[in-house]
Amino acid sequence: MYSPKIAERLIPQLYQLKLIAKKPMTTLVNEAIIEYLNLRKEIYNNEQQTKPRPRPREDRDQSSGENYQRA
Repeated sequence: MYSPKIAERLIPQLYQLKLIAKKPMTTLVNEAIIEYLNLRKEIYNNEQQTKPRPRPREDRDQSSGENYQRA
């Protein structure tokens, strides 16, 4: 399974947080990723709900069913 590498510049900050939180670094990273993914999912869902829906095509005459061009 693919295991991405944590950027070296983040390790000292993560280590300090580990000492404060008294949790393993892997637990802190997993918690951060879960929180990020949930936030992104929420933002994505909100964006999808606020997008206007496409209007139905009006390229047919409603009465005859024939195609027509709008003036």
